[in-house]
Parts: sequence; structure tokens; C-alpha cells
Amino acid sequence: MNLTKMMHAMGAGLGLVSVVACASLPPPRVIHRDPMTAIELRADSQAGNGHSHPATVTSTQMRAVLSGIRVQRRGDPIFSLVTGEAEVGPAFSSTEVEALAPRLSQAFSMASPQEIVTFYRRYSDTNVGLAVTSGGLFVRDHFLYLILANHRNRPSDAMGHSQAMVHEIDPVDDPLLSIKPRSYAVSFSPDIAVEPNPSWPWEYMDSGKTVVVDLEWLNHKPKAGH
Repeated sequence: MNLTKMMHAMGAGLGLVSVVACASLPPPRVIHRDPMTAIELRADSQAGNGHSHPATVTSTQMRAVLSGIRVQRRGDPIFSLVTGEAEVGPAFSSTEVEALAPRLSQAFSMASPQEIVTFYRRYSDTNVGLAVTSGGLFVRDHFLYLILANHRNRPSDAMGHSQAMVHEIDPVDDPLLSIKPRSYAVSFSPDIAVEPNPSWPWEYMDSGKTVVVDLEWLNHKPKAGH
């Protein structure tokens, strides 16, 4: 079954929300695909008058963005009171950064104003098993928006999130589909590069999984007053 149809069949209460997938939208344009990684361009229904695409985001800039993304688990509130605040760690390993950065840079150079760049990366180790990191990016003026829909989430996490879900979910066909909503929050280091009040209101089901980075800061052009 198509993942988007499955999501609707299970009901909105599951919190499994697809942001850009829609039957009326054109199919994605594949930039790169191998057994572990998929980089695609997809129509963005929230693009309005258009993103700033094609965009020049160098591989060096993409490495800086991906290397700066941080995740913090959202645990049990009672457990957090006992153990303290959850640890913040990098979202992408150095291997993942090197695999994704040049391909995302290429995708931005080919994207149209009405498209969003999506990424999907499989991850596997003896402790986690097979897991998925996925999401999307777009550029608006000199700001790069990044949505980290999944961070090393297992397809089976969907069943643990809701008793009504009886299928595993692999978002390879819908990278913005969150397997386990609200399981972590996303930030960026250093936080001086983050735009806390972006002018373009791109809506996602969980605002805590989005971050907006000032590309001018990455180009060593800090904002006035910083």
C-alpha cells in the first residue's frame, strides 16, 4: 500500500503526517539513489511564490550545516526529572555528512522554485538494527530550512507509537513522513547561525524538528550586531 494512503487509512490520530505527498503532485525527480541513500526533488505545496531555487549551496556549506545539526531526545518527563536533561548529540556521523553533502549541493543547483530537496539514509548497527534518517531542505533568500523528519528511527517504531498501527513504515517513498513524531528535538550549533523567527512560515507537524540556518553566517558574514 502507498505510504500516504496507509497514513490516511490509519487516521490522523496517529500523528503520521505527510507534508508534501499528494496524488495531484508530479512524481519526484531522482538526483541520486543507491541501496543506502536517496536524494530527490519533490513538489512542495507550501512553496507559495517559490523558494530561492536553483540555489548555490556549496558542498562545504552543506557539510557545515549537516555537521551542526543536533538532536535531543524527548523522554518521559518524570524520568527526565530524575536523570536530568537529555543529552544533545550530532544528528549525522562524519560518514553520513560526506555521503550526503555533495549530493544535496547538486540537488539545490537543479531544484526549481516549487520544489523541496529530500533525503533518505539507511543506518544499521548491532544495537539499533536497521534505522532511517530522512527529511527535507529548501532555501528561502539566504536562509536554509532543514526538516529532520526521522533520526535513526526503526520502521517498527511506528507500531510502538500507536496501538492502531499494525505495519512497519519505511519512508523511502515519503521522506517527510515521521515514523515516530515528537521523539526528539532538533537544534544547530553554533546557535548564533540560527534564525529564530523566519519570515517564511513553512509548517510541519512538529516545529521542534525544523531549524533555519543563516547561510550568510556560514559565509563568515555575521548579521549586524553579532
